[in-house]
Amino acid sequence: MQGDAVSLCCPGGYRLGRSTDDNYDKAKRRKVRQGSLEDVLASQHLPPGPASLHELLCFPEDMLARVFADGKFKSSVMRLLEGGIIETSDYSGVSAAREATRLLLQAILAHTGQEIPCRVRRMCDVDKTSQHVLLHLSRTQDSGEACVFPDIRQQLHLSAQKFLESCAPAPGASSLERMQCYEEMSQWLDENGSWAVCQDHRTHCLQHGQDCVVNARRDDDKVLIINEELVWVGPNTTEEIQRQFDCLFAKRCVVSGQLFFQADDASIEEWAKARARKRMRVRSSQDLVGPGLWQDVLTPAQLQRINNYRTLQLHRASLDDGCFIVDADHWAHSPGPSSGPHFPTLLRHGTIVDLGSGKVAMADDRWLSLGFNVRRDLGSPFSHWPAHGCVKDLSDRTQHSLSGNSQSLPAIVAWQLYVFANVVRREIPQVEGALLRPSSNEFADGKDDDD
Repeated sequence: MQGDAVSLCCPGGYRLGRSTDDNYDKAKRRKVRQGSLEDVLASQHLPPGPASLHELLCFPEDMLARVFADGKFKSSVMRLLEGGIIETSDYSGVSAAREATRLLLQAILAHTGQEIPCRVRRMCDVDKTSQHVLLHLSRTQDSGEACVFPDIRQQLHLSAQKFLESCAPAPGASSLERMQCYEEMSQWLDENGSWAVCQDHRTHCLQHGQDCVVNARRDDDKVLIINEELVWVGPNTTEEIQRQFDCLFAKRCVVSGQLFFQADDASIEEWAKARARKRMRVRSSQDLVGPGLWQDVLTPAQLQRINNYRTLQLHRASLDDGCFIVDADHWAHSPGPSSGPHFPTLLRHGTIVDLGSGKVAMADDRWLSLGFNVRRDLGSPFSHWPAHGCVKDLSDRTQHSLSGNSQSLPAIVAWQLYVFANVVRREIPQVEGALLRPSSNEFADGKDDDD
């Protein structure tokens, strides 16, 4: 490989600001409810977004084409990635960041014909079901080479683990006390990370059934390891960054969240029967949508919340198709997910219902809303999610939990592309491996043996 591999460390979720218009994006950004009249008016100047699920699932190629339309950005991305990628992640979940990277690299291959190697070194999650998915990915995508660790705390030196456990807030601590404790622990890690996160530390790996090195050294012994290798050359202020990001990726939404309700009748009927049995009920209706279905599969509390949402339906539903999506596990005016024509933020226990069509979101519908392609007949040839074969066999409740703890793939791909386009490599010397080793006595007097 040419150059050094870029290291991607994915500690958790990514959050991106949503696009706004300069007319109301003044010194302090105001929150605008999605689907509201103000939101619609603010996005009228933007180019139209995907008009079908197939177009939507082609987001990696679409985003790449927009970034690569700028020759400077394209050159920056390709130079940065020419040596490949080494990826590690903690709080991995179902490894959404990994899937985003895979989609991006496949889009680059299709666009340029250049294959960029990517090696996943480790994944980590304390959740047992997430571990099941991560082990599947390691076996099927990495030939079993990628480590899967069960707990991020075990990645620290044993002495550091014990010290931090002693610093943990007491069970009855107040919010302020807990915050102070965590700030002190974070500061201690910043000051002692050189030994607390050591490159020789080993802990139990679920994939290999033995203790493995957590922070494995790079294969190339000529690489000089320093803390910072990349320099940001993009905009300097938050407003400028948001404006440039919007120019690249912002689009006007032309379809509603109803697009993601893709389950067929057979799947819905099977799910409804299983749900009714679990609630000790017999299916009283053959309806696959609407109140008949809701009565069989939803709890009394969920039905009450749906009635509560109906008071807002006239004002918040889509003007095009009447789509009005709610989370029946939360009241209309609670701090939970918003309601409207767009798919809401997914939580681990959410029950998503479109009051316009009467449909209830199945597990696959939830994954689709996050950009995970669970359909082989849609999107690009490479876009089908490799972990779907493992995930689809999990229970409905388990998939709700996993998807509610996951991330939006389009948001991650956009974030990765934007950062790759705005960073360059730091000029660092190429140090030979011999120079990294301690000097020997034969060089002490500056003379060769021949002298």
